[in-house]
Amino acid sequence: MQIASITTDEQGEYEYATEEDYLEQTLDIIIQKEGFERKNISYEIDKAEIKSDILLNELEKGTKEKTRIFGTIRNSKNRDPVKDASITLSIEGTQIASISSNEQGEYEYTADEDYIGQTLDFVIKKEGFIRKDISHEIDKFEIKSDFLMDEIEIKIKGKICDETDNPLGNASISFSIGGSTIDLVSDKDGSFSFTIGQQFLNQTIGYEANKEGFKIKSGKLKLIEDLRCINLSKPIPEPIPEPIPDPNRWIKIAAIGITLAAIAIILILIITPELSTNPDPIDFDFVPGTGAQTFSIWNDGYRTLEWDVSSDQDWIIVSPDSGTESGTVSVSVNSGGMDLGLHTGIITVESNGGTKTGRISLVITDETILDAPVIHNFSAEPKHIDGPEGETTLSWEVSGATSVTIDGIPVKVPAGSMIRVVGENTLFTLMATNDAGVSDVRDTKVYVGVLPSDLPIIDSFYANPPDISEGGNSTLYWEVSGATKVTIDRERMNPVYGNTVVYPEINTSYELTATNEAGEADSTVTVTVKAGPGEGGILMPKLSVDPNKLDFGTIYVGDEKSLTFEISNDGGGTLDWRVKNYPKWIEIKPILGSSGMVTVTNTARYEPDTYKGEIVIDSNGGNKTINVYLTVDDIKYVKYLVSQEKDLTVPNGLCKDGTKECRLLYRNHGGYYYAMVGNYVALNGNPEKLKEIIFEQKIDDEILLHVGKPSKISDGIELTAVEIDLEGQNVWLTLTQDGKELTSSNVGKGEIFTYTEKQIEGESDVPMFVAYVETMFAGMNTNMVKIRYVWSIIQ
Repeated sequence: MQIASITTDEQGEYEYATEEDYLEQTLDIIIQKEGFERKNISYEIDKAEIKSDILLNELEKGTKEKTRIFGTIRNSKNRDPVKDASITLSIEGTQIASISSNEQGEYEYTADEDYIGQTLDFVIKKEGFIRKDISHEIDKFEIKSDFLMDEIEIKIKGKICDETDNPLGNASISFSIGGSTIDLVSDKDGSFSFTIGQQFLNQTIGYEANKEGFKIKSGKLKLIEDLRCINLSKPIPEPIPEPIPDPNRWIKIAAIGITLAAIAIILILIITPELSTNPDPIDFDFVPGTGAQTFSIWNDGYRTLEWDVSSDQDWIIVSPDSGTESGTVSVSVNSGGMDLGLHTGIITVESNGGTKTGRISLVITDETILDAPVIHNFSAEPKHIDGPEGETTLSWEVSGATSVTIDGIPVKVPAGSMIRVVGENTLFTLMATNDAGVSDVRDTKVYVGVLPSDLPIIDSFYANPPDISEGGNSTLYWEVSGATKVTIDRERMNPVYGNTVVYPEINTSYELTATNEAGEADSTVTVTVKAGPGEGGILMPKLSVDPNKLDFGTIYVGDEKSLTFEISNDGGGTLDWRVKNYPKWIEIKPILGSSGMVTVTNTARYEPDTYKGEIVIDSNGGNKTINVYLTVDDIKYVKYLVSQEKDLTVPNGLCKDGTKECRLLYRNHGGYYYAMVGNYVALNGNPEKLKEIIFEQKIDDEILLHVGKPSKISDGIELTAVEIDLEGQNVWLTLTQDGKELTSSNVGKGEIFTYTEKQIEGESDVPMFVAYVETMFAGMNTNMVKIRYVWSIIQ
């Protein structure tokens, strides 16, 4: 168990103190430094203070540290070694080795590369065992990984019956398998079962069955062969005296099923699939805004699994609603127009491998009501392709949606088209979803090849009137022959004839689909919506807002951010609008007008929290609401300029998430970031411990240090280049405060010079001064050093 990760200081010293008592335990020390060999040392702790001086061997120039990967693979059931297991090793998705375990189940691989900070993937395979996939984040040069593999087992189920298939309880049956005997007794239903390893799947096994009053029967069977009922050739006489034994007493052994890793398989090769889902049961809770949730389907058996998903409520939407083998099903809810309160429904997965169910709940409050998006058109052209393969163009138009998908693939919002190549009858499903997770779904089908002659016939399908004004309605009429089911945009209708009233807000297409056993036929009509005239025949204004949501994301106390939205008139005449209401934590300019861009600014004046509000716009062309979201945080993480420009880490700097756990990843024990609260630096990311930035050099500025002459950085703080070496590659720098030395060290060209406070205001190892040595000049009369990216919080 790791208890600490520390670094050495400028003098190579390290120290760690703990209040735990580790006497008589083993202490393992791993020392790593770029350019040096790794060192592993173990101590038996026999006193409260341990002093350990360690010498590191420097690697030859160009030599890299090696990575050793090793371990043992064992059987999870009995802990026996698993030999000849195949182990594939990959780094960040690229295979680096393929090895096997030895007689003792051991494996080992040594790479001539340093993989610290990268992901190592194991894939372990062995016949008769379940495959294992494991990933490790490499944080040291020796990776020891022991694995337990699960055997694939076969469960044999059987039944003992008499001649008329009545079960015989308390019958004995013995199986001879692999030199062992398994003795079983049937239960009251005549059933028995036992489990063996997968290696016996193709082997011949012997059996012997008997029951009082029946002749003992023995034989052999192969687990993959057809197994007929095994009948006794002669009866056993009853214990009462009879001249002739009853010829109707027989014993039949009917082997019923076999299960491989909990998969239902019939021994007589009626091999069946087995439905599995995750989660199981498929229970989901929704409120408007939750968005789609998914569950997985897969086959835990043999042969092809065929499944269908349905719900008992029309507000529950599943996609796809059918499939084969494995798949992922999306479950969403359409809360548009529903009443407040709790709504529940059931989804059912039916298959040839079993049935699964789940409970779906939806809670609607007055704060979560949101109108459903509307699909005005989703069509394919052409809908019928004569040859074995061809192209069709899918077109769509929606409103009120923030995302649109076709068969789960995101497409353009709110309208667009795409070309798809199809080689068989294909059903395309479009789903439009808004911010509240409310969806509308529409299907269109493309047929390939010769159409069946007995498809349903759509005698008529039309809209009256086909053109309406805003706020008006139209009636759809249809007559169909030879159909067992008729739907209009997924809503079931009378399969022979009927009509329904629609209220489209914009131009909208409606698709009628007629279905029978031979297939489907469909037809589409479009209702055109025209801007309605106002008084005197003048077209009225219509307010349009884009976008209908503003998300500021996360900003920090003291920061300011602006977003815009556009107001336009989609009708006639002149639009006059004003902002009727908006949250107090934003500013809006302008607050009234006729059209154009509107700027929304948040100054983050408020306490750290998550804020949500609405901008309500009132106009003579209708009202609109824009949802506004904002998260205010008190800490932001800023890259040191030297990290930003030179990709160098600062010793004891922070990771992007505010921790210091990135030290091993960057190898030189540092991070790229420091923390800010407003205009102040938060020491080690602690918002209670703040320091002002005293000096921060601009990106293009530079400071020239003349050797032997102190240079002022800020009041009382001076940096001196004491001496440059003969090769002009290293300089000795000294940092002083009011004439007192804070730190000094030898720094190479292209390296960072830092000063770290061991303890300040209760925080440990805080970077206080950072500078980058860009270059140095050693001349006859003048020696100089160029310094850049200086940063200081020394008061």
